[in-house]
Amino acid sequence: MRRLPARDAAARPIFGALAASIGLFAGAAHRLRDQRAEREDPAHYHGCIVGVTLAFMGLAYHLLPKLGFSAPRSRLAAWQPWLYGGGQLAHIVGLVWSGGYGVERKVAGAAQVLRTPQEVAGMG
Repeated sequence: MRRLPARDAAARPIFGALAASIGLFAGAAHRLRDQRAEREDPAHYHGCIVGVTLAFMGLAYHLLPKLGFSAPRSRLAAWQPWLYGGGQLAHIVGLVWSGGYGVERKVAGAAQVLRTPQEVAGMG
């Protein structure tokens, strides 16, 4: 079996941002067709917005060398889109979980009226 060529250090952050962006945006767009979308609206919003943010992050990594700056070649730059996307995915899963339990949306603090351990875990 033939292996794909390895990406150079400058392309890794761009690929990571593109892949994470497509994953989050496509997942949020797919869930928009679900009947529970009204209760889980904050999760869809965060998925779409973070997907667009990651796309702009990749665009910034792509444009840096064209604007006279050096391309980031560190491992941290390659991991940044994956860490940000993964953290936001966990955030989105918590919002979906909470929406499934009927936690009030677009409110904070005591107005959420978290009654069960599952509601608290989802919002945590």
